[in-house]
Amino acid sequence: ESRKRAELDAQLLANRIALLKQEEEKAWKKIEETRKRAGEIVELRKQNENKFAAKENFYKQKWESIRAAQAQNAMSRDKARATRDQTRM
Repeated sequence: ESRKRAELDAQLLANRIALLKQEEEKAWKKIEETRKRAGEIVELRKQNENKFAAKENFYKQKWESIRAAQAQNAMSRDKARATRDQTRM
């Protein structure tokens, strides 16, 4: 009787250990999936920051180009005005 009880206890412990191992595997799998997803999120965030920086740089250069063109036009106008004023005298 006690031997049967011991065998039953051993089997119950083995089943419990197997169940705990399965749960541990599930937990590790979930941890790995979470790490993978976190890596993907970090990569997406980096890509978005790079896109934003590129867009910001594009508009900054565009603005600088417009300002340079405006300055060039103003200089051309002033030069034309000066030339016109000199020919009137």
